[in-house]
Amino acid sequence: MMSLKALFPPRWDWQPGKEIVSMCLREFPYLALQDALGALVAFTVARRSAGKFVLQLDDTDPEPLSSGNLNHILNMLSWLDLSPDEFDDLGQYGPYSWRERRQLEYKDLKLDIYQEIVTSLIDQGWAYLCFCQPMHGQSPPGFFNSSSAYKQHCREMSPDEIEHRLCMGQTHLVRFRVPNHRKLEYMDPVYGLHYFETDLMEDFPLLTPDGMPMPYFAYVVDNHFMQATVQVRRQSDLSIVPHEILLSKALGWDLPTWIHLPSIHDPTAQSLFEELRVDQFHQQGYLPQTILNFLAELIWTHPEGKAVYPYADFQQGFEISQIPCKELRLDYELLSHIQRSYTMNKL
Repeated sequence: MMSLKALFPPRWDWQPGKEIVSMCLREFPYLALQDALGALVAFTVARRSAGKFVLQLDDTDPEPLSSGNLNHILNMLSWLDLSPDEFDDLGQYGPYSWRERRQLEYKDLKLDIYQEIVTSLIDQGWAYLCFCQPMHGQSPPGFFNSSSAYKQHCREMSPDEIEHRLCMGQTHLVRFRVPNHRKLEYMDPVYGLHYFETDLMEDFPLLTPDGMPMPYFAYVVDNHFMQATVQVRRQSDLSIVPHEILLSKALGWDLPTWIHLPSIHDPTAQSLFEELRVDQFHQQGYLPQTILNFLAELIWTHPEGKAVYPYADFQQGFEISQIPCKELRLDYELLSHIQRSYTMNKL
């Protein structure tokens, strides 16, 4: 842990009120409109507080993004004027992808940041090795079963049996030891008060069998060492909040403020899983100001009732509490109106 603290020292230029805003991109070969909305919020919160927008990459896919695809995503963010302050070669707290953070260099050592924290949790009794095999049909290839069918068979396994199984070369997961009879409370700035009962949770895995972090574990570790004060993410990440609360309490770390953004619904999509791409709008000739204005309209209402306005109005007036806690439906007539206004009036 001391070596990790040396790798990620306190931010010398940080002051109370300056927000370090993180956002993690999934491994899409393009910039999804949903992630562009997240970038707009992250960029705005950071800029308004004279803070920093930190972009992370979830590259747990065994076939990671090519450099060309990653450059395409960054180019689209740049086109929208939403480039991060820290990502890739920018910033002092990288690397910013999960896979690369498993290969940190410190003096003559190679460090896996996630394995270091896992070892600490095991030493403190907060985590244990689990040798249970996956149940047929319930786990994706290469993964152990992490469904609610897990019955904590390995939770109280003796040190001798653990040693025996390791000597036998048995594959294992590391699971977090969820405390019994706890009630967790969380107030989300968008979705309100949530309660979680730990008796309804299973002991959850921290790493996949090949050593990659589970998303909730990576978020907790990376937000801590990057000293993030805010994390912008998708509404679906509300489901992992109890995992993050328990992990942070066990490690004695502060939690960032989470901004969970509602899902964008495209009424023209043929599938619920179809993701709108920013480059599609770019190719159709839409201006970047149009797309920013269009995204802002999804989560904010101008105090003067305007539908078309410069980004500066959004930056000055946007409040997290104004984000609607419902599905965001795209209005293509509004998009056309905004585009016409920008092209005709050159706002």
